[in-house]
Amino acid sequence: MAVKLRNGVIDIDKIQIDNAIVTEYLAGLPESRREEAIIKAIGIGVLAVDAETGAWYAMFICASVLSLYIHLRHQGVDVHKYGARYVELSKMRPLPEEEAEGEEDMGEMLAAEKMHPGEFDFEIVQGDGKTFDFGYNVKSCAICHVFSQHDAMDLVPYMCAFDDVASDLGDMGLRRTGTIAVGASHCDFRYKKGREPQHLAEVYPEKIRLLADDKPLYYETHPLVED
Repeated sequence: MAVKLRNGVIDIDKIQIDNAIVTEYLAGLPESRREEAIIKAIGIGVLAVDAETGAWYAMFICASVLSLYIHLRHQGVDVHKYGARYVELSKMRPLPEEEAEGEEDMGEMLAAEKMHPGEFDFEIVQGDGKTFDFGYNVKSCAICHVFSQHDAMDLVPYMCAFDDVASDLGDMGLRRTGTIAVGASHCDFRYKKGREPQHLAEVYPEKIRLLADDKPLYYETHPLVED
């Protein structure tokens, strides 16, 4: 992808976006509106990127999800239907395994960063090898900060649910009692390799409205836009 800056304008050539939600959304737009929608989406995503921390990639992904939701919200899309679709599609195309197993290194790196208002603030918690192997607390959430500016806090718990998807991929045994997005004072990530995980949707089913794996996907029985 070629990125050029000319006279205060960013010129991006040969973009490829492989995302089922984005593809479906753009397919429903008139061709004349597609370029404008993509430009706005990239704009919000770039604002969320913080290249000074290890969380920039996660922030960019979440901001892309947010930007698409902002467009769909004006068409009457329900936040829980959109969030459920995001989580289920994440299961179908999960992160590379090496990324799912890198949570401990990421937590240590972020905890060492100098934090500023609106950024992530991490605190490493040493595991005892019995109840959990390693963990960290998130005392300030940059995702919540960005989403709150766009009146989209109800979508953030579904971003939290993606952490469960990534944990399951690496069999990391993630358990949390809560996250900032669901109203807790902090996010308490606790990992133990191989143990039975506890998904956040099981603890907060009203905030993360997913169906069991043996039932139809939420978005299959609840279309994004009502007829």
